[in-house]
Amino acid sequence: MSRKSRRVGQPRRRRLRRPARLISARAWISNWMSAGRQVRAGDYAARYGVDRYTAHQEMVMLKVPIAPGDRRYAVRPPPSARVRRRQPSQPVQETPNLIEWGGHVMFVVGCTSGGAPYGPSEEEMEMLLGPADVELLRGEPW
Repeated sequence: MSRKSRRVGQPRRRRLRRPARLISARAWISNWMSAGRQVRAGDYAARYGVDRYTAHQEMVMLKVPIAPGDRRYAVRPPPSARVRRRQPSQPVQETPNLIEWGGHVMFVVGCTSGGAPYGPSEEEMEMLLGPADVELLRGEPW
């Protein structure tokens, strides 16, 4: 019976966690340096799929000589502040006190649990207050 091959998106060395990556890096760095090359943070980062700050930190753990140009990766910069976009202030719309509901104009006092408004109708308000006061409730000039 043949083995099933798994489809993996990236090489094994890029899927390693730190302890395994350090073991692998020791061997790679010794081969790299025996060829007379200097290990750079960018080389380490590209090989193991980490950022340069992590590469620098792990190279210090492995006691590898750090190149002068890579010393800038010793301290990770603070995260940049995210700029929040202000929502444009919308003008406050005055809701009319009188609405039409079911063919009748009414003064809304509240709403039922189902969301239907209730209150006295315009005719009932005119009987109680008078036509001029109803015009004030409407918000129209007299």
